[in-house]
Amino acid sequence: MNNILKKILPIFLVLILLGCAKDYKKSDIQKYVKTKLYLSNTVISNNYITVSEKDYSNIYYNNKIWTVTDKENDITFHIKEETSTVPAFGANTALVDDYSESVFLKYYDDLDKDNNIVLNTKETSLGMNNVVLECNYKNKKEIKKCLDSLSKYNNYYLNKGFNLSLSATFSLNIEKYNKIKNIIIIPSRIIKLDEINEKSYDEVAYQYFRFGLENQFDDILSDMNDDDIKLVMNDKYINRIFKISENNEKKYYENLITPNSQISIGTLYIILNIEKYNISGTLEHYSVITSNNDKYEFSYDFSEKKREDFVENNYYLKNGEKVSRGPYFSVEQINEMFNINLGTD
Repeated sequence: MNNILKKILPIFLVLILLGCAKDYKKSDIQKYVKTKLYLSNTVISNNYITVSEKDYSNIYYNNKIWTVTDKENDITFHIKEETSTVPAFGANTALVDDYSESVFLKYYDDLDKDNNIVLNTKETSLGMNNVVLECNYKNKKEIKKCLDSLSKYNNYYLNKGFNLSLSATFSLNIEKYNKIKNIIIIPSRIIKLDEINEKSYDEVAYQYFRFGLENQFDDILSDMNDDDIKLVMNDKYINRIFKISENNEKKYYENLITPNSQISIGTLYIILNIEKYNISGTLEHYSVITSNNDKYEFSYDFSEKKREDFVENNYYLKNGEKVSRGPYFSVEQINEMFNINLGTD
């Protein structure tokens, strides 16, 4: 029995590694062009290039890339077989193309550009065209402007007969927040160009407003009106912060929310002020003295890299001594430091 297993096992392992990997031919590329891209007047290269790529499992595969020309529209693009390892099933291969990216690049110079939208583009070393659209906004007005511009971009191509499959990434780009990315999570949202509608603004703005409320950043809060606050506070999935009284009653703090039941430095600053603690400094760097005469100091600048592993170490000061911390504080930590019985729900 053991001898049989020894003979079968290597074959089984080979089958696992092969999985659903397919060796694509030119005929497969012709079928893909017609059935996936709906192109009928094309020329496919007789030869292909082979590139060695590493997948997420750190396994290298040799993938083929074909060059295709859409003769009707004079667009040259590429189709690549992309292989990846699926745990327990082995290798899986599928075809991908850069037709939308190639069309976009061909006519990009003719677009009415928006300065807030950055085009990151390159022909990768693997022979595929790459298009990354980024809207770097500083306020809600710029979110609306980016969405309007992206709609115009998409309509420009639709009028030329192209329905592109491209997305744009919306990212908050305020310099002081960029410096503390290791401490807080900067909001980012991906929007498909062909799916932009009247709800798209709320999808992006929600993250921006929620980020402002979770961290109590003045420049974002000043950019918000009552409707903007309601957009976030009406979300049933947010966590609101409350104080538990001696009678075990919940008293909610107005418009104070948390990411994943954790409390930010900025929100802690607001709570300590409400609770009349001896606090000095600004929301981004302050110190507070407790009834036990312990002095705590908090700052978004309190972060350092450990040389041995290059991991960011965030900390606060207690009586001048560094104490490591995560990006946010738990309610248990705050209760221990300041004897404030907090909760979130």
